[in-house]
Amino acid sequence: MKRYTKQIRYAFLTVLFFSFPLVYSLTLTEEKISLEKSIQNRCEEIIQKILGNKNFVVLVNIEIKTPEQTPQSNIDLSQQLYPGAYIREEEYLPGVTYSYLPVTNPLTNLPMQLVIDKIIINVAVDVSTDQDIVNRIKSEIPTLLGLNLARGDVVNVTKIKFQTIPTWQMILEQALPHLYLPFLIFVLALFLFGPMTHFFKTIVKAVQLRIEADARLRATEKTEVSGQTSLLPGLEVPSLPTGTPAAGGTMELTIGAKKEEKVQRKHFDFVNKNNLKNLWYLVKNEPPSVIALILSFLPSDLVTDFMSMLDTKTQAKVALELASVKMPDPQEVKEIEESIKSRIDYCIGGEDYFLSLLDKADKEVQQDILQTLSMQDPELAERLRQKIFLFEDILFLDKTTLQKILREAQRRGISLAIMLKGASEEIKNKVMDCLTEGGRAMLAEQMDLLGEIGEKVIKDEQKKLVSVVRDLLNTGEISIDRSKFVKEQIEKQKSMTIEPEIVEKKKS
Repeated sequence: MKRYTKQIRYAFLTVLFFSFPLVYSLTLTEEKISLEKSIQNRCEEIIQKILGNKNFVVLVNIEIKTPEQTPQSNIDLSQQLYPGAYIREEEYLPGVTYSYLPVTNPLTNLPMQLVIDKIIINVAVDVSTDQDIVNRIKSEIPTLLGLNLARGDVVNVTKIKFQTIPTWQMILEQALPHLYLPFLIFVLALFLFGPMTHFFKTIVKAVQLRIEADARLRATEKTEVSGQTSLLPGLEVPSLPTGTPAAGGTMELTIGAKKEEKVQRKHFDFVNKNNLKNLWYLVKNEPPSVIALILSFLPSDLVTDFMSMLDTKTQAKVALELASVKMPDPQEVKEIEESIKSRIDYCIGGEDYFLSLLDKADKEVQQDILQTLSMQDPELAERLRQKIFLFEDILFLDKTTLQKILREAQRRGISLAIMLKGASEEIKNKVMDCLTEGGRAMLAEQMDLLGEIGEKVIKDEQKKLVSVVRDLLNTGEISIDRSKFVKEQIEKQKSMTIEPEIVEKKKS
């Protein structure tokens, strides 16, 4: 055991002995590199001030020697740090000294010291640098750094051709490290004001549609509770106009509007578009002179609409009466006015009124009524069938006509999303085909976000669209080819008809 202990001790001492030269070498190298770096930094500062730019390269090389010093007996004991350790001072430039604790050389047992043999400074400048500036660098660097030229210190300045870096590349290299933050801000802003904005707009629109649907549903339920009756199953009675028969027509309430000054009352001012059909019914059998007398007091738009209701022969006679100048008897005018005024608001029924009821009925109820009516009055049933427009008849409209209808529906606030919620795929595709790509995407999102909606709310929106079609037909803004509708109805009737089986009698 003791023998192994001795061997380990000898091996450790051997490694320790041979490691001293390595420590000695590393210490001197570190001091040399540190000194070269210090001189290089000071030299670069001076040359940058002279040239005005950083288009140069400075390399410093210090050649050192390590002479063995005198034995420790000649050392000044007053500088003894502790027994066996003495502080040394060395002047590596004139007037510049540094203190150090010398390392003892393990081979000679003498202190180690960094001794500068000479300092070599190599400066490389661009080939375009003026020679006067080169000479100035050679003369001012030794003076400012305090180099010892007698010792062999030297400053070499060499002209070489540097690679020119484009200005834009320099700017890009300098700005590139700082571009990450603006880029992240741009991406964040693009996300917030792009997809996020579209998402929140869609959510807000869906909430608005939901609120409107709920409001319509509550209004419908309130109307049902109030005791609204119906004439036929599935038919709702339209709301009566506000006012009294004596008032002659509707009474409009304008909130916040200024009251107009009262003007002199005109004859037949109770006639309006709502009761113009009733006026025609009351006077259609009257002489043309009486009809012309009444029309002379009506606005031009009402006269035009009324004349279109008359047949061609009566139109000509009334036109002649209107063209001739006459002085009517005021008492006669007053009697005619009072007679019509007392009866005009009590005229009920008519094809238009009946069509308004049919428009509010379901498709099955309409077909049942028309089938029953065709047995009693085939001509009337055929006229009504030509004027009836169902929501499902959208499939037979051309694209231009349907686009006009959809624009008017949106102007009146009809929700296409609710209207198409319970429609067939064919109708949805027909409507989608009339919209732009962005409109189709928005409508599809609204339909998805609506959720479950009552069937009555959907039917109400569809009936509103049918009313839009009827209004556009009455004003002449659109025209519909009824032949497609009749052909489709005939085909459906044929498909629903059951042909009786023909049984041939066998001859006995």
